[in-house]
Order: sequence, then structure tokens, then C-alpha cells
Amino acid sequence: MQALYHWFISKHRLVGFEVQVTLHELINIPLVSGNFYVKWRIKNGSSSTGYTDRAPISEHRVQWDQHATKNAELVIGKDGVLSPCELHLWVKQEMNQESPRNLGTLIVNLAEYARQGEVSTRYLLQECKSNSTIKMTIHMKQISGDTRYKTPTLKKAQIPSAIANFSPKGYASDRTKARKKSMYDGPTQVNLRPYSFAKSVSSPFLPLANGNGISPYEEPSLDIMNEIFFPSQKQGQNAHT
Repeated sequence: MQALYHWFISKHRLVGFEVQVTLHELINIPLVSGNFYVKWRIKNGSSSTGYTDRAPISEHRVQWDQHATKNAELVIGKDGVLSPCELHLWVKQEMNQESPRNLGTLIVNLAEYARQGEVSTRYLLQECKSNSTIKMTIHMKQISGDTRYKTPTLKKAQIPSAIANFSPKGYASDRTKARKKSMYDGPTQVNLRPYSFAKSVSSPFLPLANGNGISPYEEPSLDIMNEIFFPSQKQGQNAHT
């Protein structure tokens, strides 16, 4: 059913689209059990609410690979730009007989994808206590209306660089970039190893060892700690020699 406000808009400003959405997977989940599903809704769509199947979590990852096709009408604004048409996602977790818990949400403006073809992107969940990301493919196919319109600028997904750029094979080549983007803000930064990551990155994305087989999160030696926190002792020793 069309939105009520469409009744007051001239037909030449309405553009019909076939919206194709594929929900692939959810990764970096800081949980080890439960079934997960996604509820989705397209604003201004026809029969625009749906659900994915329930899928179990395995190694902090849930996979659906489910496809949905719905129709939606977008409005050409007075400035010639398509007005927003939002795709809302709610990621839910089910545990035993308990009520579903909300893991996170996502809002995507479909108007940005009107002339982008098929786009596959990972999105960082909103209202989420972890860095869980969902992979989704969007394809907007115009089926009716005027073609003389502009689209809003396609925004980049807000994903932490250490997650977006992570590659097990190319990790060493990206470590300098990750170090520059480190979110470490403590009073004293001790450069123990050449690796540095944002605090919020969870364990599935952290390397177990560096090239020398030593953990990059190894605690500093006692000598280093003494030099930092007890410099007067060493100075006293030098004065007696």
C-alpha cells in the first residue's frame, strides 16, 4: 500500500523501483550460542516487512544468504534529488524459550543506491555493544516513472579500519596503517611491538603472534617497567659507581 502522503504528490514525481536485497552474514559476534534472524522493513514499500530464517551461530558468525525482492516508490524532490527511502534492519537473538533480544539495528537510505547497480557492502550495526558487521547486497532496478532525477551521495559504511582492512594474508602489509589509526589514548604509550589496534576490535580479528612468534600483546619486561616507573633507583645506582 502506498504511503498516505503519496496521494498528495503528482504522479510525475513518483519513481517505482524493484528493490532486491540479499542478507549474507553477520560476523564478529561476541557470543557463542543462540539462533539469530533479521527483521527488515522498507519504508514506502508494498508488503515491505519480512524476516530471514533463524540461523545458529558458529565461530562468532551467522550465515543466511537470503534474498528478498520488494517494490517501493521514491519521490523526486523539488531540487530534482530522490527523497530518502529507508531500509530498516533489526538483528535479533533467540535463546531457549526467552523473548528475542535485540543485537543491533541498521538504517540504509535506498535512494543512494538508485543508480549504483548491484552493491555489496559490510555495515557496522548501530545500537550494538560490539563491532558486529552485517554483509548485504542491494540492487535498485527502476520499473516506472521519470528517469530525470539525481541521487543522494552514496555514504561509505562506517566500519573501523582494523576490521574493514583486515586480511589474514595481507595483515603484515596493513600493520602500519592500523597503527596510525590506533585509538589508544592512555597516559603513557609503550611501543612494545610494531602492531597496534583499536581497543574495540574483538578477539576473532586479533593476530595470535607476530613474525617472531611472540604475542603483540605481550607484557613489557621487568627492566622496561623499572625504567619507566622507577628511574630514580637507576640514577642512584649510577651515582654510587
